[in-house]
Amino acid sequence: MVEATHGWYAAEAMTIKLNHTIVYSRDKHASSTFLTDLFGLPGPVPFGPFIITRSYVEAR
Repeated sequence: MVEATHGWYAAEAMTIKLNHTIVYSRDKHASSTFLTDLFGLPGPVPFGPFIITRSYVEAR
């Protein structure tokens, strides 16, 4: 487990689990790229009218 100190509190890295999340956005390309960059995931992939971000169940 990775631990980081942020000012007056300490935080441990935690795993997130995303399961079929749909998010409305004005710019789906910019939003999906932001999400994949934020969580260190592979780049987004177009799928019909959607942009898919594959999280492989867990992202750290």
